[in-house]
Amino acid sequence: MRQILIPIGSTLKSQLYITMGRLLVDLKRILLFNKKSQPRIIIEVGSHRGDNNLLRECSWNNDRLYMFEPSPLGYKQLVNKITKFKQGNMIAINKAVSDFNGQAKFHISNYDACSSLNKFNKRVNDVWEDNLGKEGFHMIDKVTVDVIRLDKFITDNKIGHIDFLIIDAQGEDFKIVKSLGKYIKLCQKIQVEVCINKDPLYENQFSKQDIIKYMQKHGFKIEKSRTQSFNREENIIFRKKGGHH
Repeated sequence: MRQILIPIGSTLKSQLYITMGRLLVDLKRILLFNKKSQPRIIIEVGSHRGDNNLLRECSWNNDRLYMFEPSPLGYKQLVNKITKFKQGNMIAINKAVSDFNGQAKFHISNYDACSSLNKFNKRVNDVWEDNLGKEGFHMIDKVTVDVIRLDKFITDNKIGHIDFLIIDAQGEDFKIVKSLGKYIKLCQKIQVEVCINKDPLYENQFSKQDIIKYMQKHGFKIEKSRTQSFNREENIIFRKKGGHH
């Protein structure tokens, strides 16, 4: 489920949730960065339709924002939204990100925000049904999408540092982090979404313990975390040890 944690100095902005239709909607997905003298580089993987507050803040600070969204519908809506800002530093990319370069089948969910390179867990509607009611989770279509590793993207675009990497890729987050390769050292902060329920939403989903161990190995520590989706998922921000806040 899509959510952005909000680092404001050393505090975390409170967030509210309601059920709108059958989707969990975050009412305060507000990413308010402290104003910096230098524009930052932010990469968001799984932008969906675009977060208004993230776009607004990046526009205000003239940050360079790269947004990956493989869903055809989500990408179209994302492009329409960023066009309104008339900012050349906001770039929408119609690709998935994973630990390989090439193409793959992207599964379209009846709830577009849950579309993924991964299939749903076979038990998903036994465990997660109360989130969405009787309709449940289903993949209704699949499309072929281009897939890229982040280390290739960073090399191709000559990116020298990354202030914030935001990942919400529906079960693919750990593979995306690993796709940074040696360039993980360029990142100051990385946000991922992990499943903390014993039955994950997607097949072959990574564990919270796996990614914490990996991030610690590469010099990161947990800065903020927050549970969501009825305490079945958790968003975690990792910060490089010794990095700026």
